[in-house]
Amino acid sequence: MKYLALTLLALGAAASSPAIAQQKPLRPLSETVLSFEKRGYVVTSAEDDGRTHEIEAIAPDNRRIEAVIEAATGEVLEERPDN
Repeated sequence: MKYLALTLLALGAAASSPAIAQQKPLRPLSETVLSFEKRGYVVTSAEDDGRTHEIEAIAPDNRRIEAVIEAATGEVLEERPDN
């Protein structure tokens, strides 16, 4: 019985290791803010929601926008006008 439990435990650990290894480290919110500022945006609000960053900013053409950014990759998932 102990042998079976140890075998199952080892198999479970081995199966979960690749999933853990594939997760990308999350970028800090400050890095996301800086990337917007480098493109000419004035960031007025920034929040870290764990897996995403939410940015409110004024675009170079004076439009107010809200954006949702994936924290692991920096990819802009959504951008919409901020009303």
